[in-house]
Amino acid sequence: MQSSCRPSSPFYEGKKSQPHNDGPPSGSDKGKIHAVITKHIFEKDEMYRSVYAEDQAKFTQAVGNRLTYLKGKYKTNRAHFKQTGAGINPEDPGAAVNLLAQVLNDFPWYEDLDEIWRDNPAYAAKTFSSAPGTDRAGDLQALVQPTSKGKGKETPPS
Repeated sequence: MQSSCRPSSPFYEGKKSQPHNDGPPSGSDKGKIHAVITKHIFEKDEMYRSVYAEDQAKFTQAVGNRLTYLKGKYKTNRAHFKQTGAGINPEDPGAAVNLLAQVLNDFPWYEDLDEIWRDNPAYAAKTFSSAPGTDRAGDLQALVQPTSKGKGKETPPS
């Protein structure tokens, strides 16, 4: 009976020596994931399969570099939709359409990658802000301010 536990997943992350595992690549080993993607792209490609077979490492590195580039461009363009900028009125229903057109002009793969990456926090981190007028500093002070039992807030010594 074989265990389904993946020892290389969280415990060896960032370490150079990991146990060898013949299973599918884990999220902590980008090189293996890039190799799987590269194989899927080039192994049966009419034009590149013979060249790919000769130097798989070079193709894997190129695919990894391209994915890194696409991730950076995706994150930069996705950030445009989270910003409030001069000249864009959130009440204007056409503002988002115009912004999407601008993003697609700069980065035509945005919509395709958004379908894949929009729910992945590594690619599309969600930012949160408090409601306007909320006194978070006052709330924090109330949490850390020492109080006397039964007397409410203590007054600082004079």
